[in-house]
Amino acid sequence: MLVVIFRDALDRRCVRRLRAQLAGAPVPRHVVIAMDVYTDGPRQPAGRTGAGQRYGPEHLDAVLGWCAGAGIRRVTVALGRSSAARYPLEMVERVVAQRLTHPAHRWRLHLAGGLDALPDATRRALWLAEEVTGSRSAGYELTVAVGSTEQLDAGRSGQDMVYRPGFRQVQFLRALRAYAMRATMPA
Repeated sequence: MLVVIFRDALDRRCVRRLRAQLAGAPVPRHVVIAMDVYTDGPRQPAGRTGAGQRYGPEHLDAVLGWCAGAGIRRVTVALGRSSAARYPLEMVERVVAQRLTHPAHRWRLHLAGGLDALPDATRRALWLAEEVTGSRSAGYELTVAVGSTEQLDAGRSGQDMVYRPGFRQVQFLRALRAYAMRATMPA
């Protein structure tokens, strides 16, 4: 418990310092969050979830806020087709229903890829959210993409960053700092 309190206090201090360092720095136009049951946490016995399965959907709202705060207006949540059938998608449904469709939320949802791999309830929740958010014009675009690793990799541009869902804000800001340093290096 004490370790968590210390880490959180240190993270808050680092976040303030990193935000100051990033003021005016170039940021990527697009961030990809790759969710995969096999890489987001340790494999668990049937019926149990790993770290990425638990934190991915719940963490998404915070990550969207970090992206918006940094000036990143395009985010893709990539869910591999092989994972879609095993992923605890009721969490995705709940996050979409409770957060993304809320009128105060600024992100517009787009759907891509093999949505047929998703359970009917999840697909309906995503379609409804896409419809509800379709008229938003704040310029923030969230794409939920379901497909094979090769399809998702092919859709990425050189202007994006890829993350796993369990990362903390300080890790996100450190990655932005590294991106900014690479972007300003002479060719």
